[in-house]
Amino acid sequence: ADPPPETTADALRPTPSPTPSLIRQNAAANFHLILGRVQLDPVRYRKGSQSLDRVCLGDQSHRSVRETITVESVRGIPTMHYSLSSSLLAVSINADGRGYFQIDLRDLAQSPPLRIVVTQRPDTPIHVRCEGSEPKDYKVDTWLHLRLADRERFEHYLEPIVDDLTWPHRISTLGDAAHQMAIASPDIEAITEEKFAGWIELLRSPKQSDRSEAEESIRQVGISLLPRIRALDVSRLDMEQRVRLAQIQRQWKPMAEDNAQRLAQVLGTDVQYWRLAAKRLDRSEVALVDRRFRNLGIDSKLKIIAVEPTARIASTENSSLSR
Repeated sequence: ADPPPETTADALRPTPSPTPSLIRQNAAANFHLILGRVQLDPVRYRKGSQSLDRVCLGDQSHRSVRETITVESVRGIPTMHYSLSSSLLAVSINADGRGYFQIDLRDLAQSPPLRIVVTQRPDTPIHVRCEGSEPKDYKVDTWLHLRLADRERFEHYLEPIVDDLTWPHRISTLGDAAHQMAIASPDIEAITEEKFAGWIELLRSPKQSDRSEAEESIRQVGISLLPRIRALDVSRLDMEQRVRLAQIQRQWKPMAEDNAQRLAQVLGTDVQYWRLAAKRLDRSEVALVDRRFRNLGIDSKLKIIAVEPTARIASTENSSLSR
């Protein structure tokens, strides 16, 4: 179903980029969220280029904006390049059908200029680099993690872009629904850390039967193990382990775009996600999530620091962000 139409306030609120952008207006490239990551559809695309010049009315300094989109294909693999330029903002987006996706955004109105570069490569964490008055450099697993990691910047700069890419779906609606399902879900696959580590170790066993059995065990559990697989230190894995784990992840990759239920499966036992989400949880929710991880033999390190009866404040320790 289509999301509710934008209100007048939504349409006129100050945004760094025009909405809808040329990406949403142009049907040459289609994007989806697949397992929490932005994916250019490798089937539904059309080669060509288009440019658009217009005046952005979304702020008080009405300004001229130029957008360009180019879609090409090399050996059947589509690529897209999009650029936006104005006196206040410069945006470049590059993507291909194999899962590579990058946004390079510069807010020229700030002093010093703010630059946000988000780089997504297949089977590796999403790398976020912010330059300017408050530099940051960190890695997250999905765009839902990024939404929690730097909420203010995400909502102002990146959310309008992601929403245009995946229109008519909105990442805030999808993310909030998945979050609530992941908290409430009673049937999250209870694979302990000890059992999971044993399967990973068996993937390097000298016995073919052990390797095949461990691979099948991981595959049967499904995408709830994705965060733990992605969190593995690749430098400690041998070639056999890497190949089999990559194979499993390829087979898990769905053809259809994400819904809240699928994302809830991925997020349910994702330690990094719940550390980032801790400040959104009340006491009972933190206790529930923490108990879930203890049952899995994982120290989630979620800790309530609220002292006011009406406060809903939580903190995390050993955060995955490097500030």
